[in-house]
Amino acid sequence: MTVVDDILREFREFRRYSGDGLPGEPTNAPLPVGDPQSGPWNPKKANLRLALGGLAQQLLDGIALVNGAIPAISAARDAALAALADARSQALGAISSDLVTALSDLATARANALIELGNVVQQGAEILEDTEDARDIALAAKEAALAAAEGSGVDHWADSKSAADASFASYANGDVIGVFADETAGGDQTFYRKVGGSLVLKVNTQERTRATINTSLAPTAPLFSSFVGATFADKLEAAIKASKNARLIIPKGNYTLNRLLTLTPADIGNCKIDWSGSTLIVDAARTDGAEFDVVYGALSFFGTQDSFYDQTLAADHPAGQNAWSVNSSASFVVDDYYWIQVAPGSNIEADHIVDLLARCVRTETGQVYFDYRRGWNVPAGAVVRFTHVTPVRNVEVSNLNIVYGRTYTDDAAGRLAASSGVTFKFAVGCKAEGITYANAPKRTVQFYLCNDASAIRCEVKRTATPNREGYTAGFYGVLYAYAERLRGLRDRHVVDFTGSAFAKVVGCSEGETQNATFTTHGKYEHNLIYEGCAGHLQFAGSGDAFGNRARNILVSGHNGNQIIARSGVVDLTIESSRFSSIADLNADGLVLRDSYLGNQVTFKKSTALSDRKNLADNSLITLGGNAFFDAGVDVEMLFRCCKIPNLNFANAFSAYAALVFEDCEVTCTATSGTPISCGLRSLQIIRGSWTGANLKFTSTAEQHLKMLDVDISWGGRPATLAMLEIAKPAGSLLTHWRGGKSLSNGARHITAVTPGAVLGFKLSEVSFSGGGLRIDQSALTVGSGGYLIMGENVFEAVTRVLPSPVSAGVAYGAQLGALELAASQSATLGAIPAGTSAYLNVSVPGAVIGDWVRYVSASVDFGDDIDISARVSAPDTVRVKVRNAGAGSVTPGSATYRVGIKKSVAP
Repeated sequence: MTVVDDILREFREFRRYSGDGLPGEPTNAPLPVGDPQSGPWNPKKANLRLALGGLAQQLLDGIALVNGAIPAISAARDAALAALADARSQALGAISSDLVTALSDLATARANALIELGNVVQQGAEILEDTEDARDIALAAKEAALAAAEGSGVDHWADSKSAADASFASYANGDVIGVFADETAGGDQTFYRKVGGSLVLKVNTQERTRATINTSLAPTAPLFSSFVGATFADKLEAAIKASKNARLIIPKGNYTLNRLLTLTPADIGNCKIDWSGSTLIVDAARTDGAEFDVVYGALSFFGTQDSFYDQTLAADHPAGQNAWSVNSSASFVVDDYYWIQVAPGSNIEADHIVDLLARCVRTETGQVYFDYRRGWNVPAGAVVRFTHVTPVRNVEVSNLNIVYGRTYTDDAAGRLAASSGVTFKFAVGCKAEGITYANAPKRTVQFYLCNDASAIRCEVKRTATPNREGYTAGFYGVLYAYAERLRGLRDRHVVDFTGSAFAKVVGCSEGETQNATFTTHGKYEHNLIYEGCAGHLQFAGSGDAFGNRARNILVSGHNGNQIIARSGVVDLTIESSRFSSIADLNADGLVLRDSYLGNQVTFKKSTALSDRKNLADNSLITLGGNAFFDAGVDVEMLFRCCKIPNLNFANAFSAYAALVFEDCEVTCTATSGTPISCGLRSLQIIRGSWTGANLKFTSTAEQHLKMLDVDISWGGRPATLAMLEIAKPAGSLLTHWRGGKSLSNGARHITAVTPGAVLGFKLSEVSFSGGGLRIDQSALTVGSGGYLIMGENVFEAVTRVLPSPVSAGVAYGAQLGALELAASQSATLGAIPAGTSAYLNVSVPGAVIGDWVRYVSASVDFGDDIDISARVSAPDTVRVKVRNAGAGSVTPGSATYRVGIKKSVAP
């Protein structure tokens, strides 16, 4: 077995291989790969030393042969020269006798010397050839060793060099650490070994194949001057094609492009094109595509498509899964890419629930799996088309300033001739970084049906068509998209994620946006994240023509003027964000946390697809002149620890919704005499405060009201408004009010005088102050289920008009505890001599002799010698006694005296 065989055996990929001589020898698994099913092969250091030692010995033997041949060549040369000199001497000696014979002998000797010299040279050449072979074997061994180091023997992996440094203490001396993307090596994959107190670089895997091509493209001058002929476009295209698997660096300059370039997988791949901050003037008319197409750019990188496979689904395919049922899984190749189109019905040209480029990761009988988990349920009967794609892979374009140099007209001809900047279609792992586009008639960067696409530090400047196609970055049908630090100036959109899934936007913003800064058109987008951005947000806002659906969207740390997400937006989460103008939101799995919605907020419900509850938590919500909830919309939503400072509009609660306000601060600052018309089917107010938000119930529907431990006051509202005005001619309203306080400015706490509806009241442990309480017997409709149950309430200066307690359906006192009355009165008492008392009367409407005075108190501390007591001395009157039990005179002065009465029967 040769040294090469030893090396191939020791550096193989897997344990077993054809010809290993062991039982069950695998077939069709030759070296240097082996049988994948046998598991990875980790070579032993001893075997590596033997293999590399044999290689080194063979290399040394070759060198020794060369060294040994050099003396032989020298000796042969000396012998040939000596023979030639001897023959010449003999010829001169015999020239006089036989010149012809001498010349013949001389020629013969010369020929023999040349033959001997030629033999020696041939021998040396053969030795050198053996040495070249040895060198090639050594290089192959090095490559094999590097590949083995990348695939096995790595003790730790880190995402970055900084991450590896952070974990330095956990590595043992001599450990090998692999770094996926080393920021100190331009993002390359590297391998380090811990040696003592540092990490020592051993291998940079990309350096073995990456080249740097510095082109000789001469810049033009000045900026808008034209490059002569088509030389620049031709040289640029040739340079890009020559840069496959390499880095192309274009010298900084001003260039003019008079021909749009389109590169395919046959032309380019694994390439980084760095323009070094150059300016590229686009002076070429587009001839491909239709009027509104945006995928054609000054520089376009297009993959290719070929065969397709159609499958009609026999059963529903739920969201969250990555398997598709197919009749022929053998039609799919693992690790190849497929354009997946899913139509909602039998028409493949219809709007697509899925329209993405995905990688096949596994096949089994009747099933094929992709690197994509569905965001939407796909119904039975839908047609799925899988189109095989050969993508452009791993192309990066960076540091380029594009200027549209043509005169643009916003008509059919102008739009047809206009082009985007840098575009990708059917591309995988591609990136545009540091690209700007001035006078842009289309997009700065456009990704169309791509997988793993990134746009970083890109910008659109002074768009030619601010209300049409002036986008910074468009991601159409992109799976795994990323946008960071994008900017817009007079843009229409900074980021468009139409039809995309699993996408993220970080730190992007606008300047003078003419439309929505961030948008989706509602083409079934899902799993989108917007983090730390600024500008107008609009989701699923382009109508039914696009599908009108988007779901699972997170907006975090955003600052903008508007957020429009009213049509088909499901599971939207807004956190730590601020929108100063309009918030128009679909309450279907809506979550709002730690945010501010200003000026005009409306909650709608256009879908019912979410499994989670609607929640607004710890947020400030400011209303405009619109309805808080759309009329006719049945929404359930919890507001927790929120502040609503201007619930000022009569139609704020016009929707037939179920709302819960828990620990909220709700205020109506209007001073008009118009109450808030409450059409809600259910309203719960739990703790918190409720100021000036007087409610009127006139609906004929069934309604429920619950108020628990809430503090209620009228604010600046007129005294003509009741807190609860009930004027329902039909339907029902069941009210449960327990605990808390209701402080009136003279108006009634409850007015219920209109007969017709079934009303039920359960009032307990509420402290009512001022104003009145009127519930007419005729309004209860007792025979149809109405009732009034009261107990443990406190009334302070409250005028009560209530049904008789003997009436059916009306209960006081013993059933829920006694009714409480309260009152207060200010008085100034003079000096009270020792051992004597002073008296004052407090008016308590409803008090009768025999009622128990539950408490009496003063607003001033008179000291230990003063005792205060009280009794009901006459109807509606409580007499307070202030006794001086001390040894000297006491003057109480001015104080407010409060009394509480508990009754066992209703007044």
